[in-house]
Amino acid sequence: MKNIKKAGLFLLVLTLCLCFGTVSAFADYDRFSDTEYYFYVEDDYWNKVKYNVSLDFDAMEARINSYSGDTYDVEIPSFFEYDGERYIVTEILGGDKDSEWQESVTVPTSVTAIHPESLGYYLGEVEVDNSYWDEYGDFVYDFDYVEKMLPIDGFTVKCEKGSVAEKYALDNGFLCETFKSITEAEVFFDESELVYTGWSVEPEITVMIDEVALRQGSDYDVYYTSNVDAGTAYVTVKGRGLYTGELVAEFEILPADVSLLTFSSIPAQYYSGNAVRPYVDVEYQGYYLYQNEDYSVSYVNNTDPGKAKAVLTFMGNYTGTKEIAFEIVLSSIENFTASASGDSVKLSWTNIPCDEYRLYVYDSSKKKYVTVKKGTDSSYTHKKRKQLTTYKYAVKAIVYGENGTYKTESMYLTVMTKPTTPTISLTAKNKAVTIKWSKNSKVDGYVVYRMTNWDYEYEKIKSINNKNTTSWTNKGLNKDDDYYYVVRSYKKVDGKYIYSDYSEQKFSGSSQSRLNAATLKSKRSYKVYNTQGKKSTLAWKQALSDNDIKILKKFAKKHFTEDMSREEVLKITLDWINRNVTYASGDLWYEISGMSYVEAIFTHKKGQCVQYNGAMAAMMAYLGYDVELIQGYRYSRTTGAKWQHFWVEAEINGNTYVFETGNYGKDGTWSYFCKKYSETFGYMKNGKKL
Repeated sequence: MKNIKKAGLFLLVLTLCLCFGTVSAFADYDRFSDTEYYFYVEDDYWNKVKYNVSLDFDAMEARINSYSGDTYDVEIPSFFEYDGERYIVTEILGGDKDSEWQESVTVPTSVTAIHPESLGYYLGEVEVDNSYWDEYGDFVYDFDYVEKMLPIDGFTVKCEKGSVAEKYALDNGFLCETFKSITEAEVFFDESELVYTGWSVEPEITVMIDEVALRQGSDYDVYYTSNVDAGTAYVTVKGRGLYTGELVAEFEILPADVSLLTFSSIPAQYYSGNAVRPYVDVEYQGYYLYQNEDYSVSYVNNTDPGKAKAVLTFMGNYTGTKEIAFEIVLSSIENFTASASGDSVKLSWTNIPCDEYRLYVYDSSKKKYVTVKKGTDSSYTHKKRKQLTTYKYAVKAIVYGENGTYKTESMYLTVMTKPTTPTISLTAKNKAVTIKWSKNSKVDGYVVYRMTNWDYEYEKIKSINNKNTTSWTNKGLNKDDDYYYVVRSYKKVDGKYIYSDYSEQKFSGSSQSRLNAATLKSKRSYKVYNTQGKKSTLAWKQALSDNDIKILKKFAKKHFTEDMSREEVLKITLDWINRNVTYASGDLWYEISGMSYVEAIFTHKKGQCVQYNGAMAAMMAYLGYDVELIQGYRYSRTTGAKWQHFWVEAEINGNTYVFETGNYGKDGTWSYFCKKYSETFGYMKNGKKL
């Protein structure tokens, strides 16, 4: 019966409230979920308030069933976020029943209904006097304590004027502080802070209402958006305390002026013949800017030597232009060197970008340097020089620009020519060889060198300290051996010996008789044998193409005559390959690696041992000799080291003869012409030294 009476009393109070407007009605109470959700909200002092909330998933609204916390002033949020969605707080059913020391509550304008005795009340105990007179006329004292919702002394409701919260405060006898709308405020910015910095720009603001400055943190909060890059940025002023609503104000972030930037200098650039576009480092606040994103670059006078400049035009977060001067200079000529013979001086220098080189020689009669050569080549052989004569040279590079002519500093060198190279001949008789050479009246003497068929290096065997002596006989020789000779002359100048180049190599043996014994029959191929293993194996058969035959015929027509001996024909071929072919390493090798041996050597004049000995074998096969190209090893007599090599073997009348072109520029002056292995040195086949 008591419970029924209490329920009836509640319905009566609620009916009166609805009729007289003391508190807003609760409509559709059951539309909120039965499930209770808990949210924690932190205030400025890191105190957390725990909210017990029910949600209306259709209307996206929230109802506060109760809250609790350790804070004197509770600021109820206007929404809760759940599962990525916002639920607006529209109803309050209960407050903190355990907090009789709570001082105030701030109610958002979104609240449209507040339950009686929810805010500003706590669950306390009151004394109830149940004393009575018993049936005997005695007075019985009976006191009890019961729980009851009691108002909090001095409780203040902070809310918007005219809201249900204001009415709730007045109806319950609480103090009430009403909000003002922050939208009525004016916002003023500190303009000194409105320049792009590379990070968030958050200028100090002043918020005024009715000429009164509001306090950030107690009257409003501030949020900035779009406030990094130059352009329009926004500040949102959100009311708090006695102020409600939001105010959005715009401000302009100005681009950083070029005067605030730091630039690297541009070092001197070397002339290349093309436009020079050096990079410039630009920094702001310790960060590098990006070309074509933060600035563009154009150049002025940036091709020819002289003064040039880079013009940087800024964009986006930066403004202004900047000119940076730099200089384009000619590279210095380096490695100016000379190699003198008896009648010429070969000069060379490092090639640099330019339009022309000027090479000068000093003319002692005119007492000045005169031009020897103009052109783009970085080498020149000055011929018709006098032996044992000192020459002075100078070289400079020149560029003809649109605005003038530019020249490098001249490089100088002095060189003395050698004595002229002797020409020699040999006469072999019995066990002696007589060497004769051309006379040179400008020298002090001559030196004779010899290499035997079993020795790889020349040794000095005779010094002749008489310029008028032009022959010498080397006696006591082995009649079965062949001997090679070279001669050079010398002159002693200022205590130093100056030698001529070595004469052409001559040898004492006779190859003509060996070659005459061969039966010749022209062939279109020859075999290549690999002798690097224990046994010789046929590696491949080298065919001569129609183009190869055409090239060989062309060479023969140019260099051979009908009256030449077999020895002369093959000697011309071997010597031509030895002296005219450039050793092909690096990129030169890739130029000829896919060509036939004949084309690489006789047409392009490039190759390695396989090409120049392969071409020699091709010529001998074409002329009718039985030849094979051998892949084996050469070895060093002094170190014992070995390396892969190719050479030619010719089979004549049951004998094997070696033909080796060597390579004059790579290997020196040696070669072998129609020699037995006993007359050579340094070959290995099938692991054996021959």
